[in-house]
Amino acid sequence: MWNHWAVRASTPFKPFMKFELACRAWELFSRNFPAALGATLMPDHLHLILPQESEPVDRTKLNGIMGAISRISGVSSLWQRIPAPVKIPDRHHLRRQLRYVALNPCRGRLCPDPLEWNWSTHRDLVGAIAQPWINASTLAKALGERQNGFGVRF
Repeated sequence: MWNHWAVRASTPFKPFMKFELACRAWELFSRNFPAALGATLMPDHLHLILPQESEPVDRTKLNGIMGAISRISGVSSLWQRIPAPVKIPDRHHLRRQLRYVALNPCRGRLCPDPLEWNWSTHRDLVGAIAQPWINASTLAKALGERQNGFGVRF
């Protein structure tokens, strides 16, 4: 099983509209959650799909990162309370959640193609990133698919 974490900024803040802050946040998330299967930063929230290994540890890491981003931005009440993650029970639902996360910038009318959005691991899977956070073979394994040519099929 997997967890889909969604963390929202308090209204009216949109911290990830600032390129430098989004860069720093992306670095913190990728370093602290190397086993993630998908992630997207939106202007006012983030999505993170993780293996369901240690929810309390993941929550502690998220709280630490969100606190760091608050300190960097100079806004103490930047984030809403982190809700419980949505449980992803099987591979079918994992695929749906990954698609939702990848297409979120398009649905938000931030870009017409998910490959155009800088802050999405979808780009990692198709080889658009020199140092990808998400490994296509790891995701293929999680979805129960052949690793050969997975990035193209996905």
